[in-house]
Order: sequence, then C-alpha cells, then structure tokens
Amino acid sequence: MSERQKQSEFLKALILETDTEEHRRLREKIIEAERDERCVNRAMRIVAVVAVLAVCGIGYLAVLLPDFFEESSHILIRSCCALALGSLICFFVFLGLWIWHRALVNRALEEGRRCILAEHDRAGGTRPRPEPSPLLSVDHTPAPPPRGPTASARPHQAIVTRPPVTAPHSLGS
Repeated sequence: MSERQKQSEFLKALILETDTEEHRRLREKIIEAERDERCVNRAMRIVAVVAVLAVCGIGYLAVLLPDFFEESSHILIRSCCALALGSLICFFVFLGLWIWHRALVNRALEEGRRCILAEHDRAGGTRPRPEPSPLLSVDHTPAPPPRGPTASARPHQAIVTRPPVTAPHSLGS
C-alpha cells in the first residue's frame, strides 16, 4: 500500500468517526473519485498492453514476411498498424483522463482535510504550532531613528542566521 493510499484510508476513517450527513457525502465522494481513478488506470494498462502486442506483431511480420518493406498492403500489416495507432491514441486520451481524475481525488481529499480540521476546531481542539527553525530567528532590536523626509517609520526587523548546531565528535577509544 502506497503512502498516498495510507493517508487516504486514514482520512476516510477520520471522516467516518463523526456521523454527519456532510461527512457521509464527502466519504462517498472520495470513494467514487478513487474508484474512477482506478478504472481509468486499468483501462490505460489494457490499452498499453494492446499497443505493445500490436508493435510486437509488426516486428514479427517484418521478420517473417519477405516483402514487408516493399509491399505494406498485406492485411496483417495494416491491421497491426491500425491497432497500434488506435491503442496509442487511446492511451494518451486515457492518460489525460487519469490526470483529471487524480486532480478530482486530490480535491476531494483536501476538502476532507479541511472538513476534519474545521470539526476539530469547532470541538475546541488546538492545532500544534510549528516549531521555529533553529537556523533562523527574527531580531526585534530597535533600529536607529529614520533620517530624511523619505525614511520609513516602520520598526526594524532583521533575519539573523545561526550556524547549525553540531554534536561533538568522539574520536574512538
């Protein structure tokens, strides 16, 4: 199971915990979008296999037919070429459709995340604040007073970088 599928299952489980109409509708929307994405993905795989088989058939005919390069009007050559071309066209159409369905799944999952966070906030929960980076800090020391008529009266803030803290190296015993 991929990381994306694990996150999706976790989100669906969170949505299932609260039994509201909005959450049920959202869960069904996510399940339907994922099902459609899997269906298009399978169709893309089938068309790719057919295209590979058609190209293999053309190669096979090129080896077995003595006049393959002089006369390409043989019915097997034409049918393999048509099958390969049609499969490639279908593959690219399905690829575009798969990208579109992937965007729908992403949109539904993002809506689910927002819904869960809104429910959490309504319940009085607090979100953890991100830890500040140990490499950057903001220096709030007052700046010298501005000079001249065009000088800005905003407070001075400078971003100060600190070198990373490294652990002392032990030199073995």
